[in-house]
Amino acid sequence: MKRIIVTAFLFVVLVSSSFAIPRFALMTGAKCGACHVNPTGGQMRTEYGSSFSVDALPIIAHKD
Repeated sequence: MKRIIVTAFLFVVLVSSSFAIPRFALMTGAKCGACHVNPTGGQMRTEYGSSFSVDALPIIAHKD
């Protein structure tokens, strides 16, 4: 039972972090850690990342 719980926990953690998209890091030249609390990207954003999502993302999305 303990092994199932540990396996499920690891699966959720690993899958949730795999949804990060490095597209914006490639476009801006910044590392993922500039916008995200986790230096590899994904999940919670830093203050800069929150500002970027409000100010720049609508403009970038419109250009696509």
